[in-house]
Amino acid sequence: MLVIVPPGFTDPAEMQPHRDDSIARLLEKMEAKLERSFQTEGALRKFGFTDFEERRAEWHAVIGLLRCALSDEALAEDARIEAFRVQANETRAGAIWMLTAEQRLRDPLLRAHWRTEQPGIDESLDAMAAKLDEARGLALGMLPGEDIERLREQGFLRPGE
Repeated sequence: MLVIVPPGFTDPAEMQPHRDDSIARLLEKMEAKLERSFQTEGALRKFGFTDFEERRAEWHAVIGLLRCALSDEALAEDARIEAFRVQANETRAGAIWMLTAEQRLRDPLLRAHWRTEQPGIDESLDAMAAKLDEARGLALGMLPGEDIERLREQGFLRPGE
């Protein structure tokens, strides 16, 4: 699976905010995450992920607040809290994507469509589905009960999940 890592980072995990990050480092991370969202949008849309504008609005707002906090120390704590809140929302969205994409990867109609775009893609789709399947437990553990119930109602969860 292709993992896009913006310049200045060697691993996506480095882009996660850390409590010891300076405001400047948090700003760098949030800007990198926003850039990454543009780079991955096309692939994610194939799996039904559509809330890019809403998510980007959050990223733009936190980036603006972090920029202000660089010159106004009084905003630093609020900016830090907001950066972590936005990251928490992104983590939640990622967990939902993992749970829904795995099922979509196995959908025969979608596979037929993707085959017309890229012949021989089945092996790649199977490998990606297997990786997502391995991460199901982790994704489920990240979500609050209302998200799990909504996914259950939409048919994305398996019996017992």
